[in-house]
Amino acid sequence: MLKRSTSTTSRVVSVFLMLTLLVALCGCRPDDQIERYQVARAKLPHRMLGAVVPQGEREWFFKVTGSNEVVAEYANAFTDFIKTIRFGEGDDSDPEWELPTGWTQEAGEAMRYATIKIPTDEQPLELTVIPLPVQPNAGLLDNINRWRSQLGLAPVDAAGLAKESTAIKLAGGTATLVNLVGKSGSSAPMSASAVSQGDADPDAAMNAAHAAAGIATPADREAPVVPPSSITYEAPPDWEPGQRVITGNAFSVPREAAFVVEDGGRAAQISITKLGAAASEALPNVNRWRAQVGLDPVTEEQLAKESQKIDMHGVEGDYFRLVGPQQAILGVIATHGDQAWFVKLQGDHDLAIKLQTQFETFVRSIKF
Repeated sequence: MLKRSTSTTSRVVSVFLMLTLLVALCGCRPDDQIERYQVARAKLPHRMLGAVVPQGEREWFFKVTGSNEVVAEYANAFTDFIKTIRFGEGDDSDPEWELPTGWTQEAGEAMRYATIKIPTDEQPLELTVIPLPVQPNAGLLDNINRWRSQLGLAPVDAAGLAKESTAIKLAGGTATLVNLVGKSGSSAPMSASAVSQGDADPDAAMNAAHAAAGIATPADREAPVVPPSSITYEAPPDWEPGQRVITGNAFSVPREAAFVVEDGGRAAQISITKLGAAASEALPNVNRWRAQVGLDPVTEEQLAKESQKIDMHGVEGDYFRLVGPQQAILGVIATHGDQAWFVKLQGDHDLAIKLQTQFETFVRSIKF
């Protein structure tokens, strides 16, 4: 009897222990589950070394960007390189320079005249060289503020530019240098071949989507042929035809349409330009426009509040009204097929406001 009782007790204890273990294994409550968190990636400090060198009807832009620590190491070498730049005789001559030891040069593509590779311990830095036609309404300050926008920095006035830039005498000219530090991803530049094909390059469509104001892809040095427009529209009768192609020594900028309005000594320009669809990102384009009229950059959230939709016979565009203290821009960005379309009015503050209704009617008349 005693033996049987002991065996029974052992079995009871074993069963109890197994039940306890099962409860421990299966008794997890739902709120004991592992929680996953997504941590936003910090925007790392980025540095840009840039130089603007005017020559005749063109301005030459030299720029290198990258992580703050890496690019900072080459600031002196960049300055020494810029000092070697020289031009031949004539306003249409191309620049020549001397490369520091280890730097290599590659032929340019799309908007680039050349790409210079700077070796580092990691991935080589790229120094881009881009010539652009001198724009009538854009000066040195506008171009530097465009670069500042790419780094998420607020625009500066003439006094601010004087403090943060350096003028260097060259053989037959002057270069203006800047050394800017901002954050990566703050207002990311659109990609390089976005100008023509939609690929990526840290320099282009922010420079190139400038095409909304008249800068696009490079063309042959021969006289440009104006292609027929691929769209139809109805323009007010008092809008005078503008220049369909802006020409420089290295570039021609085709526009689908162009008009000029003059009123009492004030002027406004209206243009329709198309690029590759990759150039259609609103935030960098709008912040570039804002800098042109003296307004601070905005965030994605602020941009959504400031835009409205406008219909062009079934194609919906994003419409922005940017009114600065002296200049204003009414701009529409739309995508149709594999093309980004920019419809833009830029001019005197008061005249732009006066033309707003006409501009909106013009935009709605566009048929692709």
